Amino acid sequence: MTFLGHSSALIEMNGLNILADPHLNRHILFFLWRRSKLAIRIRDLPPIDLILISHGHYDHLDLPTLRKLPRETPVIAPPGLRTVLKWAKKDHIIIRRRWESYTLGEVTVTAVPAKHFSGRPPLFPVTGYIGHVIEGDATVYFAGDSAIFDGMSKIGSKWNVDVALLPIGAYDPPSFRRHHMSPEDAVEACRMLQAKAMVPIHWGAFRLSLEPLAEPLTRLRLAGRRKDLSSKIKILEPGHAVSVGGDGAVHQVETPLSHAASGRR
Repeated sequence: MTFLGHSSALIEMNGLNILADPHLNRHILFFLWRRSKLAIRIRDLPPIDLILISHGHYDHLDLPTLRKLPRETPVIAPPGLRTVLKWAKKDHIIIRRRWESYTLGEVTVTAVPAKHFSGRPPLFPVTGYIGHVIEGDATVYFAGDSAIFDGMSKIGSKWNVDVALLPIGAYDPPSFRRHHMSPEDAVEACRMLQAKAMVPIHWGAFRLSLEPLAEPLTRLRLAGRRKDLSSKIKILEPGHAVSVGGDGAVHQVETPLSHAASGRR
């Protein structure tokens, strides 16, 4: 699993390349500019077999990025986004509600609940939001964007999660925690999920709230030490990766994107 910045991730599993919430653009709607370097250019990605969308907010569903990806690539998304994805020139749109699954090859993706808020203003006030569980040789939980909620314990009891991708930014002012996790929430969510490892996402790229851009990682490290979960937290710079070994252990990969530019492994 390669972290591509903000909430975007490339998941390589059972011979498939899966792209989650791809946002490989330098800005959001030309007024929120990326504060970190792009990890990879779209043309340098390996062939993508499946795209996952968690919800319709502009920092997670980026039309310019999607339009540069092959139109025939299947896209899994929650209800309410079919028209938006048609605008993104996508022909194979798979709408999944909570607990519904889709299988491609040897990989099964299940839509799971999230605690967020709907809409893609101004034209789509009501759209869905989900997380994804990706099962193959390993199991990855991609929260997309969510506050912490009791249902994470159910997800953790239903699946043996190897890697949980959990958001840690956009928590200030405190009212934002109704829809987003703080770093402390993400550490608790890792415990609830019983995940072997967690990778923080939704940090460092765009200023979406009041906390300083560097604060989420500082608080995450401190919360991990307080909960004695530091060994599970894998902080990745954009372009770096973790790998699940044959023994089930999660290892950090030091060479950034060495495999992605070369295509399929």
